[in-house]
Amino acid sequence: MGTFSRKKIATLVLVGAVVFHIIMVFPVLRFNNTTIPLFAYERLVSDLFPGRVLGDRVLQTEHGEITLRHLTTVSAGGDMLRDIDVLEFRSGRASHNLVVEGIEVPSIVGISFALNNRIATIATIDFYGQEIMLSGIPVNVDRFQLHRRSGADIVMTVGGVPEYIVLEDSTKIHVAPARWGWGGLRIYNETRIWVLSEAFYGFLVKRPYETEFTRYRAITFRPDWGEFIEGELWEQ
Repeated sequence: MGTFSRKKIATLVLVGAVVFHIIMVFPVLRFNNTTIPLFAYERLVSDLFPGRVLGDRVLQTEHGEITLRHLTTVSAGGDMLRDIDVLEFRSGRASHNLVVEGIEVPSIVGISFALNNRIATIATIDFYGQEIMLSGIPVNVDRFQLHRRSGADIVMTVGGVPEYIVLEDSTKIHVAPARWGWGGLRIYNETRIWVLSEAFYGFLVKRPYETEFTRYRAITFRPDWGEFIEGELWEQ
């Protein structure tokens, strides 16, 4: 009887361990109203883990849809989707039709997610220096950061802009291509302003009534390269 009981206990322990491993390696993520079943063996050793999507899933976001095809690899933490790597979009396993503030997002990007008021949202989009058209101006972008605590709707890390940009009020902005290091464009929808900045070298600005360019660290203007509002002068 004692031997039988020990064998029964051992069997139950073994079955329990197998069930536990199955539950662990087949987690189900939740993206708002969408469930995403995964095969994620590395979940056994880490709270942050990669996993392969089982079946096709379409994620609804405020900027459009993201489609994850069967066996797309994603990164997860707990029951939350964290990242979709650029390799998944490059391979065609993942795709999207995202449009952010009227800007069409290139097909090959990396996407990270966060919770915003308990709603899963896109936190960052990595462009890897790809060119986009921003209100008629070609801009090379490294990253979009969305829902920033700074209050900006988009914080855009910019890797390059045309040498000359002319605002609607004929204000001219000159950026030396070889000197463009780290810069950014912040878009604020509520106050309807854009702020362009360049941390290392600044850029030269000439208002319509001025005869010479003045170096600025940052300038504020109306959306879509509208009228100049104010600027932060470059201090030596």
